[in-house]
This record gives sequence, structure tokens and C-alpha cells, in this order.
Amino acid sequence: MKKFANAMLATFAILLIASTCWSMEPPPPVNQSLGIPDSVFDALSEADCRACHNQAPPISAVDSTYLPDRHHLVVGQPVPSLTAAPNPTVGGGIYECLTCHTQTWDPATFSFVFEPFRDCMLCHAQNAGEGTVHHMTATAQGGDCVACHGDFVQNMDDGHYIPTYQPSIVTPWPSKKPNADDTAGLVGAGNCNFCHNTVPLPALQIAPVLDVASGVMVYRNPETHHTTGFGVDGTKCAWCHYQGSPTPQSLSIRTCEGCHGVASLHNIQLGLGAATQPGNEPAYRGHIGAQWDCWGCHGNNGQTMSAPYSGPVIPSVDSLSASTFVEGTDTTITVAGASFINTIVNPTTGASFLVDCDIKLVDALGNITTLQPVSQTNDSIEVTIPGYLSVGSYTLTAVKGPSDSNPMIITVKPAVQITSAACDNGTVTVRGNGFGAYADAANSGTSVTMLDGTAAAKCQVSAWTDSEITAQCAAGDTIEVAAIFGKASSSVAGCDPQPVILPEITKLSTTTAKAGSRITVYGSNFGATQGTSFVEFGTVKAKISSWKATAVTVYVPKISRGIYPVTVTVAGEESNAIKFTIK
Repeated sequence: MKKFANAMLATFAILLIASTCWSMEPPPPVNQSLGIPDSVFDALSEADCRACHNQAPPISAVDSTYLPDRHHLVVGQPVPSLTAAPNPTVGGGIYECLTCHTQTWDPATFSFVFEPFRDCMLCHAQNAGEGTVHHMTATAQGGDCVACHGDFVQNMDDGHYIPTYQPSIVTPWPSKKPNADDTAGLVGAGNCNFCHNTVPLPALQIAPVLDVASGVMVYRNPETHHTTGFGVDGTKCAWCHYQGSPTPQSLSIRTCEGCHGVASLHNIQLGLGAATQPGNEPAYRGHIGAQWDCWGCHGNNGQTMSAPYSGPVIPSVDSLSASTFVEGTDTTITVAGASFINTIVNPTTGASFLVDCDIKLVDALGNITTLQPVSQTNDSIEVTIPGYLSVGSYTLTAVKGPSDSNPMIITVKPAVQITSAACDNGTVTVRGNGFGAYADAANSGTSVTMLDGTAAAKCQVSAWTDSEITAQCAAGDTIEVAAIFGKASSSVAGCDPQPVILPEITKLSTTTAKAGSRITVYGSNFGATQGTSFVEFGTVKAKISSWKATAVTVYVPKISRGIYPVTVTVAGEESNAIKFTIK
């Protein structure tokens, strides 16, 4: 694989005026197919969240992991001090199922069910006008922009090059450059907002325009930057405003270069064709395409100017053919994007060579795994995600020389496997791995089922760990485990029809009480957990206070006075009856 030989190339010669014209590419706004779009995120809805955070989202996202997997992978991990979980453990602790899921009692089905939770906004509330959930993180507030945006931007404290020489007539201004071009077709060139601010509106008046190429709404720079929430801390205004002044001036660009330095700006290009070659692509798809791109920032009333660039063009990742993988299995995926390969020309000798990409994975602890692509073109990379990766989430970037693309997130989830299953008198013991946690509630997605031909019957779970499950099951020949990360099944021997073991009541804590009182039913074979079992006073089910294999505490139903038979029903089998008087 050809590697990038030098971190920086010599300054290229002055670009000749390209023949590209306005009609070859839509005029500004700048093309939004590259990196993270110029947009705002401070008034989000459920649909807005899923536009990025989903599988194959319509907008490229930092984390496109399948959302249930993304949340389930935190089970067993420490709960941070700042969490959106609705039921966090007081004083820290670890994430459990009920940290996020809320169970309620459903008297109609006489079982616990999960409250509706398929709505991001139930936990991740976002109010208009406040700092975004994306930029209020410690990472963003600390000024680490590269973590999400890749090398399309730079961090203020990374020591990157920022010019110190006096601005000249071709130095860019953020906006309102006095000598900006005003010739036909170039009105406003010489300013950053020539491409990035397309609607002449008062500051903070949001009126987005549509980028036809990507279908993304583009907002003006004041909206893009002011709605981040950084301004909540007044000291951060200086991140963007030169010496605290909101009025652009000749040195204002030096403050912009704190995050948008020469090394990043001069190497952003969408790229077309077999290999991106700076200076030869159509205009308005980056910063180093045609001469029109140079004028966009360096314009000076139609005069020519130089626009030096150096290093390899920054690659961008648009999508992954898969983002969720199973531990222990090698999987080859396609990484789609742009500028994975580009041609470098030595301006002195005219010699040229190609530079291409590797794929880099970074885990939560910062450990790096570098993968060599199976094959790649300018807009596609095939790479094998190795099965030896540990369970968890990884940041994936395409790396060309010193430059990383915008990051994507991949998730490695545990393999749900059954290594053995045995049945003893109706008690099934299943051993394996990847079972995760169990939630004893309807619609939880976790269960054990016994299959007998075409018939299926849910088992009553007695114990559940990541590697072993014990359950009471009916007769059958195949056991199926549904875990939060997938399903697994196995044949099971010894579950031939067994003598029915009936629940048995030996006594009641009292045989006379008022409606609403709490009493305890003692006996055997009640099961370790309630599951679908219930207690009845006559034909009226009682509200359960606690359930154990030998004792069930219930509330006497609020029904008429009289004498009622009390029974316990477990797995469809009813116990003996003991008379009880409601006073």
C-alpha cells in the first residue's frame, strides 16, 4: 500500500483560472455531502434524532449503531454522574435493565409490562434555544471538536499552524470583506460566508436553504455556531469572536483558524473520479477544486491570487454497509465516502504518486486497531472487521497520511450461544454465553421457550445470568433463548412428559380479614418468580405484593363480604383451595 511520504508538500504553484463555470455545479450553499452538515440541532424531535441515529440514516451520523444494541451495551457499565436514564441508581452503580426501562402492572393481563419507550425524547429532552445535547458534553465543552468532526476541523490547543503575518488584500474575512469581489457571478467572494452564508438575514434569524445535492437544509454561520450552547459560558465567545468583537475585521480570520486552520481548510474536497487531484474537480464541492473555490475565500475584486494547499485531501465517510457485528465472527463491510485516494503531484519535478487510506478503530479506552483494506477506490473501501474484537463500541475512521475522516461508530455485540441444555423433571438448565440480563416483563425481548414440533410454550425463568439460565418448562425437544442481543436454540433431552407438579397451599397467615388487607399464602411449588402465575379469591385475581417459591403475599381484593376459596395458579395448574372470609 502506498503511504503518504511527507506530512506536508511544498506550496503549490499559483492555480490557473479554471474553465469551470457556475452552470457546472449548483451555486452556494457549499455542498453538504461532506463531513457533518452546516446545520443546527437545538430544537430536536424524534424524527430528527432518527435522521442520524439509526441504521443507514438519511444523514451521515457519528453513531449509526442500531439503537437497541447501542443502549443494551451499557448494561453492566458504570452509570455516569450525568445521565439521561429515567431511573438511575442513586449514588452511582451500574446500568441495569430497569435503569432505563420502567415496568408497570397491567391488571388486564395480570403481569408487568414495559411502559412505551420507543421515543428518544423520553430520555434525551431537548428544548429550543438551549445548548444542544451534542455540544454540552464534556468533550465538546473542552474544545475537542475533532472527536466528532474528524480532521475537517482542528482543536484550538493542538498547536496547529496559524499565520501570524499581516493580512493582505487576498486574506479571507469571515464576512463583510471591504474589497470582496462584486463582479458578475462572484458577488461576495473573499468571505467565508460566500458559500456558508447564503441568505442575507439579520443574525440569528433562522431561514435555512436547501442544498440540492444532499437534500440537507443549510443555516447561516451565526445559527450554526450560536446554537451550540458554547455561549452559555461567556468565556467561550472568544473562541469565535476576535478580541471579543462581533464585528468582522482583517484579523478576525485568525480566530476562525483556531478551529479551521490552513491544514484542514486547504485539504477539504469531495473529489470525483478514480482519484482526487486537487485543482481539477468541479467547483463548490470543497475548497481546492477549481479557481472559483479559491476566489470564494481569497477574492479581491476580480484579481488573481494564490491558494496553496498541502498534504493529502481529507477523506470522508458517508455510510457503512453494516455497523453491528457479532463477537467471534470476521465480517467484511463496505465503507462508502469520498477522497479515499488522491493523486499528489510534486510541483517542482512534476512526478506524481497516489496516497490511499487505512481503516482505524478506537475503543472506549483509546486502544487503536489499524486495518488494511481488502480493496479500495476513491469512494469505496472494503475492509474486514475482525472477530477478535471485544464486545463494545468503536470509532471507525478512514485515515490518509496524517488526516482522519469524520468518525462513524461500530458496535460489537456478544454472540448468543448455547453450549449445553439439559432437562431434569421439567427443570431446564441452559449454559452458554451472551445471554445478558433478563427482564421479567411483557415485551422485554428476553424469554425462554420450549418447542415441541410446531407447538411453543414459554418457560418460567427461575434464574438468569450471562452464562446460565434455569427455567421450568413443559415437555418438548428444543429450547430457545431470546436475549437482548439475539436468539439461540438447542435440542434438549429429558424433557419428555413428566408428572404434573401442582402448586399446593398449606396455610394462610389468617383466614379472616377486611378487603384491602395484606395476607400471605404459604405452600410449595409456587415458582421462584411470579411470571404468569396468580392468586385468586373465588374468580377475582389478587394484587401481588411479593412472590417466592413457598410464600406469596397478596392484597385481599375489594369485593363483597363473604367466604371465598383461595387458590394459586402456576403454569396453568391450579392448587388446592382454602376458604377465606372477607369481613
